[in-house]
Amino acid sequence: MNIKYLVGSVLVAATVAFGAIEPAAAMPGRIVGQDYGSQVTLRSGPSAATGSLGYGLVGQDVELLDRVYSDGAWWIKVRFYQSGAVGWMHGNYIMPH
Repeated sequence: MNIKYLVGSVLVAATVAFGAIEPAAAMPGRIVGQDYGSQVTLRSGPSAATGSLGYGLVGQDVELLDRVYSDGAWWIKVRFYQSGAVGWMHGNYIMPH
């Protein structure tokens, strides 16, 4: 398989899944997962190797601020509405709405 084709396909799929999340255009989102109320780690940077700042709960609404492809995955920068906390979450656990 052609690597350009593979990378292009991944970028198209991510754009369709997340829409065009731009740093200047925050949008509403939600933490998603199989078990409502389960914890999803909030990180200081877009990588599992960065420190934990705390966690959010599946079902919780957040503001989507930015996205970065790092460590083989999309990472989404989020802001929590109630606390104002800002950090990064793995893209598998974030959906725009």
